[in-house]
Amino acid sequence: ELNPIEQFWASVRGKMKRHCLIKEDTLSSRIGKAYNDVRISDLYNFRDQSKRHIIKCYKQSSNCASAKFVFVP
Repeated sequence: ELNPIEQFWASVRGKMKRHCLIKEDTLSSRIGKAYNDVRISDLYNFRDQSKRHIIKCYKQSSNCASAKFVFVP
């Protein structure tokens, strides 16, 4: 996946699917808890993984050569 936000939401979905909803839970509270469980290091990993994939694509395909990418450190 090239988009770090997609990796983030996949992580949140994965955390939510690990446990069944119980009566005291609401979907909003479960999303909030899963959201807060994503570590800062996970966010950096999502960014780095996307960067590696973009660079690989850029090197392997002339179709990517015309694209402009902005990397945020």
